[in-house]
Amino acid sequence: MNEPHSHSNRSSVQNHGLSLFLTLLAVGIIVSLQHYASFEVRVAAVLACALLGGIAWLLRHPAGAGLCSAAVAAGWISLASYPAGVSLWPRSLIVIVLFAALVLPWTIRAPKKTRGRLAYLFPIVLGLWMLYTPPARRYTARSNHPELLNLAAKLTGPEDAIRFVHENIERVKGPPTDTALDTLRRGQAHCGGMSGLLHNLLENMGHRSQIIHLRSGRRGHIHTLIEVRVEGVSYIGDPQENFWVRMDAEDFARGEIPEDAPTLWQGNWTVYRYTPGPGYVEVARP
Repeated sequence: MNEPHSHSNRSSVQNHGLSLFLTLLAVGIIVSLQHYASFEVRVAAVLACALLGGIAWLLRHPAGAGLCSAAVAAGWISLASYPAGVSLWPRSLIVIVLFAALVLPWTIRAPKKTRGRLAYLFPIVLGLWMLYTPPARRYTARSNHPELLNLAAKLTGPEDAIRFVHENIERVKGPPTDTALDTLRRGQAHCGGMSGLLHNLLENMGHRSQIIHLRSGRRGHIHTLIEVRVEGVSYIGDPQENFWVRMDAEDFARGEIPEDAPTLWQGNWTVYRYTPGPGYVEVARP
């Protein structure tokens, strides 16, 4: 009498196992592409995962919810960033939205065999993986690629690096997820991509560099620069404007901006300094 019920339980466990396997396989493959593939390939992989997952989810296939969650997780982990304006949102808000996107496929239109406590193990595992992965990793991902290391070795110093980026990267708005390697290969970027490449080159030259955001009173107006320590002295570099000056982020917060600074630097600026893990933290006004 219990045989059909027992068979159903075994089938349910198998479906859970299949869903978990496909989910982790999809995430693993897409994340690995972060180190070897271009931005376009990474985006295509995430979209393909989302499309397959969406179709399977609509058909109530056991793998559907898993692949939908995989697309969300892989998108966060492998694409590595988001537009500058979003980067300044409270991280708690971003985490809540992402966790909702992970869990909803398992609660809405999910097959009956994937309901239950075990089903939520998959989005929880992916959610923890995403929490472990810091935001705005476009500035650190693929940082030790041979192309970047070789270029850094050819430059004579920080001012040579900022000059190289200014002269060789066309100022055209690029994807907000471009890493330094993507920017170098594409040859085009906005201030975020240009500063990301300069930051990487300076780090590979042995200097301690950090990304900083400047936000004016105008909504959504953000400019990205780098702050670097050279022989114990702080400098601010703007590769977009080819400007290099001895000062730090705290000087910005105090409003102490050089008279010959680029026009983009002028205004009611709020300053944020990026650190892997915490993300962007506002520099307190002294």
